[in-house]
Amino acid sequence: MKWLYKIFKHPLLFISIVACILTVSISLYFVKFHYGFSDLPNDWAVFGNYISGLSAITNVIVFVWLTMTIQKANDFSKERDREHQKRLILTQLRYDEFNSLSKELNNSSLKNIHRLSGISRQA
Repeated sequence: MKWLYKIFKHPLLFISIVACILTVSISLYFVKFHYGFSDLPNDWAVFGNYISGLSAITNVIVFVWLTMTIQKANDFSKERDREHQKRLILTQLRYDEFNSLSKELNNSSLKNIHRLSGISRQA
């Protein structure tokens, strides 16, 4: 299944493979049933049915490719959001720690000021 992911990973490779499959399929049809263009409407009707079958298969392949591409984009977006949330939480924790430390320093410096002012009054 990994080979399928490799093919779908590169859009140009994917489009080339689908174009080759369609070209070979249409060429095989003309080689097998006709050696050129037909003047009969029935032949064109059969060819139309053949092409509609090919387009249905192609549509399924394109649908799978688009689904896988959207899923990868969604996974990437989720991962990016998770990383952003981690950074936000870390920043919030640092901010809270900074505020806590700042309050402690303010309280201890106020105690020292009161203690020193009490010593200077006694002297």
